[in-house]
Amino acid sequence: MSDTLEQDFEALGNQINEKIKQAAKLMEEARKLAADAGVNSLTFDEYGDGDQSDLHDWVNINPLFNQLDQAGWRTSSIGC
Repeated sequence: MSDTLEQDFEALGNQINEKIKQAAKLMEEARKLAADAGVNSLTFDEYGDGDQSDLHDWVNINPLFNQLDQAGWRTSSIGC
């Protein structure tokens, strides 16, 4: 342990921020995979036929939402 509580929290915050950066990088890679396949969004149909459920059939975002929920990070529109 360090000499002060503030130093402890700063060190912990730095470790957590690094993990969040890693998660963001993985999401960026997932988005790039979709973009390389011609899909510009992971949440709705970019093929122009108006069906907004096709990507939800093969992209499971629930593990991400579950972890955000477990961490206490919530937004009313995150699942829209």
